[in-house]
Amino acid sequence: MAIGVNVYNDMGRYGYWGICFIYGTFFALRGLASAGKTYNNSQAVHRGVKFLLSVQNEEGGWGESFESCPSMKYKLLEGNKTNIVQTSWAMLGLIYGGHGERDSTPLHRAAKLLINAKMDDGDFP
Repeated sequence: MAIGVNVYNDMGRYGYWGICFIYGTFFALRGLASAGKTYNNSQAVHRGVKFLLSVQNEEGGWGESFESCPSMKYKLLEGNKTNIVQTSWAMLGLIYGGHGERDSTPLHRAAKLLINAKMDDGDFP
C-alpha cells in the first residue's frame, strides 16, 4: 500500500495515515496550490474546498473520527465535536484552496473557535 492520498470519497481525499479525510484533503490542496492550481482553474481544488466546507461543524470547527480510516468513509467525531488540530488542518486546506479570497466567513468562524479555545497559559486543550 502506497503512502499518500489515494481514493476520493464524498469529494474528500482519503489518506493512509493520521485521521484520513481532513488531513488528506489539506495535503492534496497544498500540493495542488504548489502546482499552480486554484479554485478557479481546478475542479480538484473546487471539490476539496467543497468537501471541507460540507463537513464543518455548526460551531465553526472540524472533527473527524478515527473510524474514518478502517471504514474508508468520512465519519464525524462522536457528538459532532470539534478537534483543534483537525480544525487547523481544514483551515489551512481552505487557505491553500483560495477560499479566504472568496468568502472568509467559514475561516472567521474557525479562527474565533481557535482563539476562544486557547487557555490562559497559552496552550490548547
